[in-house]
Amino acid sequence: MEKKNGLRSKLALSLLAASVAFPLTGIAATQASAAEPVDKTEVIKELLQKLTPEEQQKIKEKAMVDMLMSPDKSLEQVAEDAVRTTVEPQKYQELKKEIEAANITVDDAMKAKDEVIDSPVTPPNQTETPKNPETPINQETPAPAPVQQPDQPVPPVDMPADPEPSKKPAPAFSDIAKVPWAKDAIQTLAAEGILVGVSTGKFAPTQNVTRAQYAHLLIQALKLDKKEPNPPKTAFTDIKANDWFAHDVAVAAKFGIVSGVSKTKFSPNATITREEMAVMTARALEVAQLLQSSNGKLETLAQFKDQKRIASWAQKDVATLTEQKILNGMNGNKFGPKEKANRAQAAVLIHKLYGMQEIK
Repeated sequence: MEKKNGLRSKLALSLLAASVAFPLTGIAATQASAAEPVDKTEVIKELLQKLTPEEQQKIKEKAMVDMLMSPDKSLEQVAEDAVRTTVEPQKYQELKKEIEAANITVDDAMKAKDEVIDSPVTPPNQTETPKNPETPINQETPAPAPVQQPDQPVPPVDMPADPEPSKKPAPAFSDIAKVPWAKDAIQTLAAEGILVGVSTGKFAPTQNVTRAQYAHLLIQALKLDKKEPNPPKTAFTDIKANDWFAHDVAVAAKFGIVSGVSKTKFSPNATITREEMAVMTARALEVAQLLQSSNGKLETLAQFKDQKRIASWAQKDVATLTEQKILNGMNGNKFGPKEKANRAQAAVLIHKLYGMQEIK
């Protein structure tokens, strides 16, 4: 658990490094000062020390949710919104002044981000205790293949059979650079064994997510299979006992997280929509006791221009997750209930839920 928290802390700091610098680069001087050169990485680390743990967590959560629900929004705007709505105005202005004085740019922030991952910031008035170095999250050494027991099906590459999060380094995916807003979430969940790629070195971030895949991610991220290790067999005739997702779907059905498209069909390979994802997420959070009740106010949906397209069975759940800032709308003040969710978007949302479960 200590190692797991250490990894999450480093990833949070990396996001904060960019979050502090991005919204301020627009007002930084265009030319370097003639004064003595400034170690910009150290400046950013000092800025991070001025944020309380609560502010750090809120900034990370706001940025993650915003990146998921508004993928077209620039990183600069995501970071600005996260910082500005979290810290006190006076503190925000102080951060601006220090960034301007150091002439920090977006490139500086990204370089500092990588260095913060390798060297976490020690909070003020604390002395960092030397520790054994952790395994780098991009280590190339492959994890040993799990031993398959007789009569057990080999799961597809997309989902792990029996993950051991604390023992597996995150794989190096070559195709996630195009979704920088989801990179940390993907790598964290991969390191925890909750998801893996579609093939060696490939994550396929823009590929659609199926109903079975999302049910698996929910159950594993919130550890609901521990609550019901032996769920009863479902009535779904399109799920075989040896399907890699059969157990997770059975757990989800037992808790009422999922229901079929009919009494006997689950349609596991159908692409999940945003409204379906909202319903499953809300119900799973209730089972995990991370959400008191999914009884959102329907007037909350008035902010979405396409509210009438949200199915009646999904409206309260969408309203609840919107009120709780777990899900946001898309560009153009729309929710996009029938839009298909992709793997990068699902990873960011699942990462947020995983963090809520860890904090509990």
